[in-house]
Amino acid sequence: MVHYLKLWDRILSSSIMDEELTTRWLWIVMLLRTDAEGLVYGTPSALARMANITVAEVTNALDALMAPDPNSTSQEEEGRRILPGPKPNEWFLVNYKFYRDLRSPEVVREQVRERVKRHRARNAGGNAVTHDVTPSSMYAVSVSVEKKEQKKEGRATRRPAVEEIAAYIKEKGYRGFTAQQWRDHYEANGWKVGKNPMRDWKAAVRTWAARERATTGTLSGGAQRRDRPCQHCGGPWPCPEHDPEIAGKGGKR
Repeated sequence: MVHYLKLWDRILSSSIMDEELTTRWLWIVMLLRTDAEGLVYGTPSALARMANITVAEVTNALDALMAPDPNSTSQEEEGRRILPGPKPNEWFLVNYKFYRDLRSPEVVREQVRERVKRHRARNAGGNAVTHDVTPSSMYAVSVSVEKKEQKKEGRATRRPAVEEIAAYIKEKGYRGFTAQQWRDHYEANGWKVGKNPMRDWKAAVRTWAARERATTGTLSGGAQRRDRPCQHCGGPWPCPEHDPEIAGKGGKR
């Protein structure tokens, strides 16, 4: 199977160039071997064969690629370039999807031209006439078409950072789940609520917290709901062993 890699020239001015030559070469090899989701499979010996370097050099290179890089232009995962994957000998390329989805100016211009053609074809009843257009007119028509598409499909929410989600969870006093768990779930399903694009991420967090309360029997701030069994021992609530109010009056804490 032929695999095409879109490699941006900015890599030449990134901090990866400060690493050892074998580390840089293994990084390029892993970029070439990754799947569409940024996962690479390979034991150290297999990676050594692919890159034509020693197993010891592969081990040192993997350690360097998994280490934080304060000089990286991206501080996602503290600048780490790879993380261990979900299975043994799998490696996740941290920023692969971001660079995969970047569009070059040439691609953007071609997409604008295609949108203009489709827009004119619809307005002309299928009998479109192609004219040379200026960049400004192309952009105006493209924006008009894009707004119609957004209105038709519904405007999706902005994708918040983990830190922003964590701050909101802390503000609301929610317990039982982390910002990373919440974001990973919606990143995996394409930021959809049911079958529709997510429109309000804070509302989705509140819904998630309500579902957690219903499952675990806790309230905001971790308080025990009185219509649920004790979350510590499973006995009836109020529980003389774990209810702080009873414990403060002589019961066990």
